[in-house]
Order: sequence, then C-alpha cells, then structure tokens
Amino acid sequence: MALTLNRRQLLQGSGVAVAAAAMSPLMQSAAFAAPPPGITAYGGSVCYGLGLGNPNQTPPDGTWFAQTALKHGLNPGTLEEEPNATAINGAIPGTVLRSCIDEQAKHPERATWGHFFWGGHADVNKGLGPQVVQNIGILVAKYPSDPFLILGITNGESGAIGTPYYTEALGPGGINEQLAAKYRAKFFNVQTFLTDLTSTGAMAAANLPITAADEQCVAEGRVPVSLRAEQADVHLNLSGQTAVAQQTYKRSRRWFRV
Repeated sequence: MALTLNRRQLLQGSGVAVAAAAMSPLMQSAAFAAPPPGITAYGGSVCYGLGLGNPNQTPPDGTWFAQTALKHGLNPGTLEEEPNATAINGAIPGTVLRSCIDEQAKHPERATWGHFFWGGHADVNKGLGPQVVQNIGILVAKYPSDPFLILGITNGESGAIGTPYYTEALGPGGINEQLAAKYRAKFFNVQTFLTDLTSTGAMAAANLPITAADEQCVAEGRVPVSLRAEQADVHLNLSGQTAVAQQTYKRSRRWFRV
C-alpha cells in the first residue's frame, strides 16, 4: 500500500493512532518547565531520511523527522531557507558520529531544543563500532539538561544474523543493548520495532500486509523489505519513515507538556 502525505494530513492525523497507544510510566513523567523552542537531529544518512530524497537537497516532508516535527506543530526547514524554522535536521549523509559531534558544536543556539540522535551504522561499517556508545555519550553530555532521544542502529539488505555487523551492533551485548541499558526510556530500539511483525510493530503501524519476503527478512534478523527504499541497504521508504515517526512523536510528546 503506497503512502502519500502532505503537511495538512500529517497535522490532522497526528493524534489518531499515536494517542491510542499506551505510554510507559517513565514516558508519562513530569513535564518540563517549558517546552523546547524546537527540535533537531544529528546522525548519518538514516537519520537524514536518505531513502526519500537527494542528500544535496532539504529532506522532504515525508522523512521521520519532518513528520515528527509536523505532528508537534513545528516548522521543519533550514535556517538558511526558512529563518523561522523550528525543526532542523542536522544529519549529514555518510558521516560518522565523530563528525556529528563537530556539527552539533557549531549550533549552541539549539542548546535548549529537543535532540534526536540516530547514528552508528556508518561507524560500524568503517570499523568504528567500539566508539559508538562513547560518542553518543559526548553528544548527550553537550546539553545534559534534556530533552533527548537516542535511536538505535538498524540493518537492511545486509547485516543479517551471523554477520560481524549484526553481532557488533544488534546482537546480545551489542551496541543497541549497551545503549538501552545506559539510557533506558531515552533509547528507542528501532531495529526491534521494525522487525516486529505483530500488531505493535512497524508493519502494522504502516498498515502494510506482511509478505513472504518480509517474513524471510525477519527470520534472518533483517528489516522487512516492505519498509526499505528500493535499491538501498538500510534506508527506509515512506512507510518505514511514517512508522518510525509515530514512535518518535509519541516518545517526545512529554517534551512539550507544561
């Protein structure tokens, strides 16, 4: 089932499926003294939403980040193109987390914004996996007052069970498990969500039928092909972006409670 969304549809539909989902006690914790003036994200091509657009162009409205921003009533864009933008995706396709640290340091004006961190895929592929947890910690510590959410590493066409990538990033004791243990409710295991074929998983959230190919992917520990962009490895298509956005919106709603 193809998905096509515009800003009006996203804003009108933001509370429907998400509002019905139950939230954990931690996610229902006390509100912040004041909502953040905006949201931003740092990471690589998956964080950028490369599955939907040219990396040399502003990410389109359909990315997980843009959808999350619109659900919050924020204005996604860039400061260069839209001076009043209140949602800026600072991800850089192909980059590693060390570069994200440098990029974040360039924008102290976003210190009080809500932060999403979604990286690590390129690090593992470039032999920098052992530095992922440490570098995520540096990103978080830059503005430790909160709010922030860390999104876990995912795989796709490659990185199945038994590969070095899976073992290091997704397997028992791997990077995702380390991040989950350290950050608890402030960590979102995207891989687990995307490979969940039950009514609580991404396929159901995107209202997609489960194909034999999807079942085969999950059996191999990989993200279903129905959620991935064509001719891409880990990048998500519009259905995958939309499913992730439902979760990132739900998990960041408390940021805006006053």
